[in-house]
Amino acid sequence: MKKVLFSVILICVAFVAKSEEFKPFRVDVGLGYAMPKGGGGVLFSIEPKYAFAPNIMAGFRAEWAGMARVRWTADAQGHTIDSGETEAKFTGSYLVTGDYHFTTDKFRPFAGLGVGLYTLAGAAILYNSDITTNINAGSKNNFGLMLRAGFDVAHCRLAVEYNFTGKDHMDKSCNYLGIKFSAYIGGGIKYIVVTH
Repeated sequence: MKKVLFSVILICVAFVAKSEEFKPFRVDVGLGYAMPKGGGGVLFSIEPKYAFAPNIMAGFRAEWAGMARVRWTADAQGHTIDSGETEAKFTGSYLVTGDYHFTTDKFRPFAGLGVGLYTLAGAAILYNSDITTNINAGSKNNFGLMLRAGFDVAHCRLAVEYNFTGKDHMDKSCNYLGIKFSAYIGGGIKYIVVTH
């Protein structure tokens, strides 16, 4: 009886192995919208990754985001600009990432995270009503964290990612939310129809 049970288990394992051809390596290329507090911008990323199992992937994400925001205050009567600030920021990030897919179907929701280096560069222009301006430019490197969720379908990915970048050289937060659409090359599971 034990030999029969063992043989059945071996046959099932062999059937599963033959019915799915797993392709573990893929490269994601993404484009999206970056949203810091009170501003907006665009982002671009590339992320090679490797799946150690159909639902567990690890990779390396390189992403670049350009963002801007404008803040101003009016005079006491609310008619003319009394003072204000314009900021332009560029963020480059280089993170080790991990994703967990909740299914192995064609529609695959996931959650993931990343940790690594954020390079923050930018400039702020301060101005007031007497046309006095002050420009503050600089850069800084921080260790940061990224959390994300979304889904994969038909070699495409839609993800929402929040980047905890830390503060820049002006001691201001550069955290931003990214909404990103990616296409990927490779990866996934190729299903083979087994006939008898």
